[in-house]
Amino acid sequence: LGGWPSGLRGVCFDQTAGWDFLEIPELRQALAQAGLRFDLVGFDACLMGMAEVAYELKDAGSVMVASEEVVPGDGWPYDTVLAWLAQNPSADATAFGKAIVAAYAEAYSRSSGRSEPVPAPVMAAVDLTRMADVQAKAGALADALQRGYPQLKAGIDQATWECDCFCNEPLYDYCDYCDLYDFARLVADYCRSSAEISAQAGELMAGIEAAVLEHRVAAGSYDLPHERSRGLAVWLPWGGMPEWGPYPAEKFQELINRYRALAWSRDGRWDEFLTRLVGSGESGCLFVVSSDPQDGDVDVPVDKTIALEFSERIKAGPDYSKIVLKDAEGRKVSIKKKIAGSTLFIGPARELKYGTEYTVVVPRNAVKSYSNAYLAADFALTFATEPPDVEPPEVVATEPAGWSENVPLNVTIRLQYSEPVFKGPKYLKIQLCDEGGGKVSLSAKIVENVLEVRPKKRLKPWTCYTLTVPQGALKDKAGNLAESFELSFTTGG
Repeated sequence: LGGWPSGLRGVCFDQTAGWDFLEIPELRQALAQAGLRFDLVGFDACLMGMAEVAYELKDAGSVMVASEEVVPGDGWPYDTVLAWLAQNPSADATAFGKAIVAAYAEAYSRSSGRSEPVPAPVMAAVDLTRMADVQAKAGALADALQRGYPQLKAGIDQATWECDCFCNEPLYDYCDYCDLYDFARLVADYCRSSAEISAQAGELMAGIEAAVLEHRVAAGSYDLPHERSRGLAVWLPWGGMPEWGPYPAEKFQELINRYRALAWSRDGRWDEFLTRLVGSGESGCLFVVSSDPQDGDVDVPVDKTIALEFSERIKAGPDYSKIVLKDAEGRKVSIKKKIAGSTLFIGPARELKYGTEYTVVVPRNAVKSYSNAYLAADFALTFATEPPDVEPPEVVATEPAGWSENVPLNVTIRLQYSEPVFKGPKYLKIQLCDEGGGKVSLSAKIVENVLEVRPKKRLKPWTCYTLTVPQGALKDKAGNLAESFELSFTTGG
């Protein structure tokens, strides 16, 4: 895969179609549609050697080969790479990936005799099957770092500024990429007073060492040897660049909203750490740290209350009344709003429609911190509700079990359903009869997904009883009526 990428922004830029490109989630979808798992996914493109990219493609292939740095215009040395493959036709993806890394490093080292200036060559082969472990350990470190605020802020900032960074040009889309291993190493050192941070950083470094199959750095024409890199970069705003001052709040809000579309963010908490990292600086702006649901979520319950957690405690701002929830056609939905600490809750006044896309918009001045900080820009979150429920509730367990014997005379009968149930039109038709057809006076109640039936008098000994719940006696939240059900048992003495 080649093109003129911008790391996390995308790859495969098409110069003939207005520079259209594949965003990273689109790349995952395209590879998935091929209907097979690739042995090796290689990027002859700049800045693609990132943990976020590798995690996005963890189910698409076995090995990823990519560079944390920019790649020279000549690209991979295909003559050497293909010659090796021709000589080793039975090689597996791991061996081939290592060969590509070695060939690339040799082709662009100073000893290669190239006259034109090139960046220090950096290339790695990554075991994609280990990326779930790396992502989980990065999330655990992110949690520990957030708990370290504000006491350890100075150490976390110092680690951010000193870590090995790539393509550090200010205000490019996702320009501040830093080596994840180096950041973990530095933060363990600068926050060594925290046993938790040191331990989680060590776990992450071990996970990266296990995931990176081969990593080469050779001295290029520039004085950027990246000796501390280990093969996987990560987005770390202002990493290696403290002289540029506070991160522009509006730019960060735009980028973090796009970043949350990545599986790395959706399945973990690195984005929450980044929001805390940038929001704890001197930008003077609020940030949305996390949301439930997340942007792009599907199968959201129709009665879901949206929760937005901000970087500080908040209160209503001048545009609080302008917070809206609307469907895909722009029709507004009646909502209820509440603020509790640093969280804004937005709930529909009545259930949303099934299988429908909705967007909540929080204007820039809708909420403010107690230090009068506002959002840098409007915040928007889009999600889709769950599809219509057409399945009726089913009995999944009973107490007593069907055809049980020696059942106590004071038994309470319980039917457990597959989902919460409610009274249906034939609820009063529920009956308990003995073997001769005589009806037993009873009381019934529903507790979540359980129907409880209690006889008002002790049952007769050594008698067979049958509980009948007719069709329509119970229904689920969507109104689907449960089928009829019978349960027979025999009492003891």
